[in-house]
Amino acid sequence: MSAKPIVVLQEKSSIPFKGSPSGVGYKISTKVEPNLEYRGLDHVKVLYNPFVKRVDNGNFVRYATIADLTLLLTDRPLAVSSNETEFLDSAFDIVFDNLNVAVNAAEIINDAVNNLVTVYLELHDKFIGSSQVALPYPAEVDTLRDQYINAYKAAKQSRESSESSQSDSQTAYTIAENKKITLEQAKSDICDISSKLTAIATSIPSVVGQYQATLLDLIEQYKQDADSGYQSSDSPAVGRLVGWLDGQPVGIDNSWSTVTTTSGLTVYADIISVNIQATNLCTSYTAQLGTAVQSLSSALSQLKNSVTTKEVSAALEQKSLAELATYCPDLDPSSVT
Repeated sequence: MSAKPIVVLQEKSSIPFKGSPSGVGYKISTKVEPNLEYRGLDHVKVLYNPFVKRVDNGNFVRYATIADLTLLLTDRPLAVSSNETEFLDSAFDIVFDNLNVAVNAAEIINDAVNNLVTVYLELHDKFIGSSQVALPYPAEVDTLRDQYINAYKAAKQSRESSESSQSDSQTAYTIAENKKITLEQAKSDICDISSKLTAIATSIPSVVGQYQATLLDLIEQYKQDADSGYQSSDSPAVGRLVGWLDGQPVGIDNSWSTVTTTSGLTVYADIISVNIQATNLCTSYTAQLGTAVQSLSSALSQLKNSVTTKEVSAALEQKSLAELATYCPDLDPSSVT
């Protein structure tokens, strides 16, 4: 036999998660069930559905208030047909990209449900029976009421501000991540071009030298043939020279270093110039990528901090809401702005 009407079950696991920089998410599946050992009144059934969800998509919105327990429907199809925007449910899933936040969130969920159950049972016990009150209330009671209202208002505003901050941090992180990806690809492409241009520029002198060496070798052979009494028209070397020259698109005037391009530079000088530009761009993009990586790391850190701040703010709001419900049970929290 137990005096505790509900049991909170939590299943915690790590899953693939695209919304996380690491690709890993930390999922908390929470479900509230009746405590089969509880022996008490049927009115505690209203505690079986402490989570408020949106009717249109079924997403978790917030933890229920005392007022929600009796004002919101627990059947989603009925809520849809009744044109409601929210309904109550006994379970919900939530995924975090930060393990530390997930660990704290699991405790916050239990604390929030515990606060709701505790306040409800306290209010129920306070309600049952008879009372006699001398009016008007003393001044300090009104002051205390205002104190709890102001505390809840401040906690609610803090949570809303932290949610806005988290949204801004998420946007900044997304921008930083996209910039890093873009620079990563650009740096890879331009550095690859620079590497290939360097190889081409390095090989040009060798290619030109080979042309020159071949020509000199043929001419020297021709001289030797001529000295031996051969006629130039009959010389095998002359035939080789003519055949070789006819087959060369570059020619014998070393046009790599004499023919100019549209830039006004020689072919060789133009390739060297483009190679220098590519090398400078490679260096520049490498530096920009390094800065982008640091900016992404900073944005991720800020995002994690904002998530933690939002969770803490939400927990404080739930705590102040529980106190408000205890000391101001006749007040609708949604009216506090």
